[in-house]
Amino acid sequence: MNRNCQATWLLAILTTWISLADFAEAGTNWARLYGAALNSDLRAVHQTTDGGYVVSGAAISFGAGGKDAWCLKLDASGDIVWQKTFGGVKDEYANAVEMTADGGCLLVATTYSFGAGSADAWCLRLDSSGNIIWQKTYGGTGLDYLCAVVATAGGGYVLAGGTDSFGGGNGDAWYLKLDAAGNVVWQNAYGGSGAEYAGAVCGAAEGGFILAGGVDVLNTDIYDALYLKVDAAGNVVSHRAYGGSDDDSAHSAGATADGGCILAGGTASWGAGMSDAWCLRLDAAGNIVWQNTFGGTSYDWFDGPSVTSGGSCFLAGFSNSLGAGSSDVYCVKLDSGGNVTWQRTYGGTSADYALGAIPAADGGYVLAGRTFGFGVSNTGSWALKISSTGTIDPSCPDLGRDAPGVVKPSSAVATAWVSTTTPTFVVGAPTAVLGVDSTAATTLLCSGASGPTITSIASKTGKPGTKATIKGTGFSTDKKKVRVYIGNRRVKKLSRLKTTSITFTIPKMKKGTYDVYVVVNGQKSNTIQFEIK
Repeated sequence: MNRNCQATWLLAILTTWISLADFAEAGTNWARLYGAALNSDLRAVHQTTDGGYVVSGAAISFGAGGKDAWCLKLDASGDIVWQKTFGGVKDEYANAVEMTADGGCLLVATTYSFGAGSADAWCLRLDSSGNIIWQKTYGGTGLDYLCAVVATAGGGYVLAGGTDSFGGGNGDAWYLKLDAAGNVVWQNAYGGSGAEYAGAVCGAAEGGFILAGGVDVLNTDIYDALYLKVDAAGNVVSHRAYGGSDDDSAHSAGATADGGCILAGGTASWGAGMSDAWCLRLDAAGNIVWQNTFGGTSYDWFDGPSVTSGGSCFLAGFSNSLGAGSSDVYCVKLDSGGNVTWQRTYGGTSADYALGAIPAADGGYVLAGRTFGFGVSNTGSWALKISSTGTIDPSCPDLGRDAPGVVKPSSAVATAWVSTTTPTFVVGAPTAVLGVDSTAATTLLCSGASGPTITSIASKTGKPGTKATIKGTGFSTDKKKVRVYIGNRRVKKLSRLKTTSITFTIPKMKKGTYDVYVVVNGQKSNTIQFEIK
């Protein structure tokens, strides 16, 4: 059984782990449709250095064949800067995207038109305008695909997916390293007698890589979540399977500062419904620190990446149990102990999904996926920019809502099994496809400012009883609408309130450095550090 990148409920997207501590929070939140008249979806999203985004997926109405790989450059408001399709006479899908130092990107796709087998992995290096610098296919005579990519030092990439052409089992996990020109540095197939696939990859804290996916340990077509840690040369350091009596899998992975990681995906073995979204925190050896399920009485799943900041975790996927439609985007923010900070759903009365997620430069998040609602003629693409607390804007009252998801502990046990690592011998085969400009229109569903922004504080130190002034934008002159916090303590004495500054009296607190932030009309600002002497 091949659980490849095209399977909606098992789609694994690039996992990105960054610190958000230096980001301002305020910005503009929005929700947009792309190509409402198309049969399309978006599967990955990445922030660009100019404050915009690159999203990728597939579209059927443009290009040379059935579905073509589709890549769009968006500005910070989600409007289209450029868009291109890539493909041949059959189907192609863009599964992941990674940015490059020159403002371009690496597009990771699956192709049925080119290569050596029934399907091959296809990588296209694009410049900042979407023009192809190089393109190559990777694979053997069977079905081979790559779902995820992470950049490495020196301009290379490590990619993860699955192969039917190599390895020793009924389909193996496949991972390889490319240099900046797309040449293979090393490559391996990994698995046992059953089937395995890798749907996510991230850099490990000690310099290697962590892969996540699924493994059929007993060769019974029932999967467990796969955890695989390799060193910088691709050699296996440790591996584990996690699961119960039914289907369980991991769709995203991200390293934590202590050498561990967080896996997220779905489980049919535990939880409140037929399947629940699932998250596990592992230590450096792959032992489980905590594990929880999230959802309701039907199907719930985490498809998008998990993102940490100070040990917290953001997860995105879909829920058939919660929300307004038959399926809604489902987002959960967790603290470092796996406890829910907030959980929300997004969507209309039809089915809506998030297949990719990324932290935005202003502290919020951008989601990309597919929708069957909002007037699309078939399957449409959509993207949402939300704040760090999950809100969009009052102009979007029917899109986002609090979700009463049930949180339950699961009881997976780490299991090792007999497996082998088999070197593969794929050479990147050049292809000669030209990018075709596509003409999809974007429809703005709603947009609005996410909250106040702190730019500075004068001064950055002070004693209790003295005054300090916060400067920024988006504040209010109405004391009833403004709250200032030092750490978790609310400041009671505010004076000289302006839309661009707030003066307050420093309360009696212990000496130390604290995060200061402002809440205006329920919208939280970014934080800035302040020392109490």
